Amino acid sequence: MVYTSKVTSSVEENTDILGSAISNVIMPNFGTTLESAIYVGSLCEEAYTDLMTSIGVNELAVYESTGAEIVYEAEDGKPTEEGNKLKDNVAGFFQKIWNAIKAMFEKAIAWFKEKIHTAKVNKADKIVAAWNKKRTTIPNDKTFGKGRYVFSAQLMSGTAQRFVNANNFVYTAAKNIANDIKNGNGGDIDVAAKFGDAFPVLKGIKSASDIKEAITKSYDIPEKSEDITTSWVDKNISTLKSIIVDGVDTQAIKKGYQTLKGEVNKLANEVKSGEGDQVKAKASAITKIMSYVSATNAAYIDLLKNRYNECNRIVASIGIALKFGKKVEATKGEDQYEEETSAKGESAIIAAVEEAFNW
Repeated sequence: MVYTSKVTSSVEENTDILGSAISNVIMPNFGTTLESAIYVGSLCEEAYTDLMTSIGVNELAVYESTGAEIVYEAEDGKPTEEGNKLKDNVAGFFQKIWNAIKAMFEKAIAWFKEKIHTAKVNKADKIVAAWNKKRTTIPNDKTFGKGRYVFSAQLMSGTAQRFVNANNFVYTAAKNIANDIKNGNGGDIDVAAKFGDAFPVLKGIKSASDIKEAITKSYDIPEKSEDITTSWVDKNISTLKSIIVDGVDTQAIKKGYQTLKGEVNKLANEVKSGEGDQVKAKASAITKIMSYVSATNAAYIDLLKNRYNECNRIVASIGIALKFGKKVEATKGEDQYEEETSAKGESAIIAAVEEAFNW
């Protein structure tokens, strides 16, 4: 194949290549977002194979019919007809990749939307308000189940910015890998090291499978569950409200999504910009790191899911303590009710709340 040395650049235009994607990926119902990320990685590999196959088949067909290699750029630096076909193929490649990533994010947002429906939010809001009004009726030694994720100060605040930070490095990592591939180092490239260099939280990882552990460690989450005490609830009641009532998790995921889209769109524009000698290198680079990108976002999303579930159980336990839900039978005194409620295990408490609140 033939490329000219002159390079044109449409990166400055930064057209929304990803926004024009029309096909949708149906994401299976995996148990965790991490499993979805693995699926995304396989779809990206498939898209890359399709792209390389289409380029190879076209180049061979042209050579067999004309006896000459394809010219993708004219001497004036403008793309030839074949060059425009290549750009269209590249755009389709990135759209396929983005559709896979988008499906993972949409599945995560749907998970939270299913949890946070109007009736539940209204009930949780009343419970939080009741805590502030009836706090003096709750014994100071009262506990509300156990938790791990809610004891991470980092996880209970600033999550949206961490999503943004995690996705700001995609462009840098992909370009570094593309340069190595272009220089003939593709076979020996250490993708994990390049990604770790771009995103310091993942420094030292050996493969994409190490990402979950690395990100979890960065949040200082206790290894064992700890009691949710009354004093903990006093300090975190507003945070519980923001998570269960205000839906801050979906906001964080959307910010991560938008940041990642911008980074991938920059790559798509650059690959289409006329740097013909790097088309394959950059397509290969974005494919190589996509499993890392997907696993990184999946790790954050799964942490949010775990945190949400714990916060949900805490609010449910608070509701039981404040006598929300079914009314106590007339034959039972308050002391008897309190004794029976306290005797229930955590799972039984949650079951009672789900039955009473229809959560």
